Amino acid sequence: HEESASAAGSDGTERPRTATDAFAARLAASLFDNGPGGFGPEPLATLIASGQNLLQADGDGATLLHHACEQGHLDAVVMLVEAGAALEALARDGRTPLHMACVMAGSDQARGTGHVECAKYLQAQGVASDYYHAGRPEAERTHVHLSFLSGQTPVVAATVAFGMGID
Repeated sequence: HEESASAAGSDGTERPRTATDAFAARLAASLFDNGPGGFGPEPLATLIASGQNLLQADGDGATLLHHACEQGHLDAVVMLVEAGAALEALARDGRTPLHMACVMAGSDQARGTGHVECAKYLQAQGVASDYYHAGRPEAERTHVHLSFLSGQTPVVAATVAFGMGID
């Protein structure tokens, strides 16, 4: 018995029609690699070719692009972006696909290793992002900080260090 979900969530984001649809789509993006247990690119290519709604989100609000970035699958990210995936879609926790790529970079809990490449690709595609570092001139740091606070720049990469000026 499949559990049905509404076509659109309360936030307007498209939701899967069934739990099985969401699970299959998530697996296609997450298990994109050819490693042990991986599906390779065919299932994702099939989903895209079938007209799968790329704005469709799972129960956490994460899209296929979120999952591909989380797992560091650059080829999957490129396929999804070229097919029209929303670059700055927000999951329920407020994370964007770029955020997922940055958070998971260097993680041993991801199937792929292309997180940095995913982040660079998304930035090259126009995702609003910047960086904050103590080595930048004060005027630049202030601009980045205010841009982030206003929502103009939703993703800012910063070093984790006490006293950096962002509390």
